Amino acid sequence: MYLWLGFLFIPEQLELHGAISAMALMGVVVVAYFGFLPALYWQWIIKAGKQKPWKMLLVLSLSCVCARYSFPENLAQYFDFITYIRYPVIAVLLLIEFYLMATLIRSISRINTIYYPKIPAKHFCCQHF
Repeated sequence: MYLWLGFLFIPEQLELHGAISAMALMGVVVVAYFGFLPALYWQWIIKAGKQKPWKMLLVLSLSCVCARYSFPENLAQYFDFITYIRYPVIAVLLLIEFYLMATLIRSISRINTIYYPKIPAKHFCCQHF
């Protein structure tokens, strides 16, 4: 419904020196995308669910992407920066994920050496073969 309303009511072209109703409609949609929906997310997910506040970045970036693809072209060009920062953000997330995987593998190997210590070969009964 979030995207559907944006694509249904927003005009394809927006004249900056004309139709006040189209400008007012764009103002309502901007407030919905960047004000109302993040406020709902803050209230329902962050505060009620006791989540971390940095997760608001997800909602704001989703709002930017929705604005990029639903706003008229002369306004949508201002949201093109999302396409430029997408790959560096993915690279940073991959680095964090690799660090977490390495930490997890190191901790599992430490646990294995604690619970299953190396047994010297002289303790095996079949050593003389």
